[in-house]
Amino acid sequence: MSHLVKRYQEAERQLVQSDRYDGRDDFTVELQTFSRAANGPSSPREREDEDLIRFLKEFQPWTPECFHFNQKGMAYVSIALWNNLMEPVGNKTESFRLFTHRDIKCPTKTAPYIFTKKNSINYYKTGSQ
Repeated sequence: MSHLVKRYQEAERQLVQSDRYDGRDDFTVELQTFSRAANGPSSPREREDEDLIRFLKEFQPWTPECFHFNQKGMAYVSIALWNNLMEPVGNKTESFRLFTHRDIKCPTKTAPYIFTKKNSINYYKTGSQ
């Protein structure tokens, strides 16, 4: 299963990087990388991520069938996605760590919008979107 997830994520990355959705001011597609942190090993020889194992043991984000997120898992994924949206392209969180509602990133005066490739470039150059 992990191998299929990684193949899907790679296809998604290629689509976003293809520039197919660039060139418009009213629409963009950006890769949100937080979900990569949940990837398990693709083969028995691949080493498991110790931070991920610790997170899964402590947090237990899955329903009993281990396929869907439970309420805690959905809350965590929602915060992780929101925080990814508030991070510039090229500097998005890709690791799992426990956090709470107090760790939600908010827009700032210099970054009042959801980050896109276009405004991330400007942000890196000028310090504001």
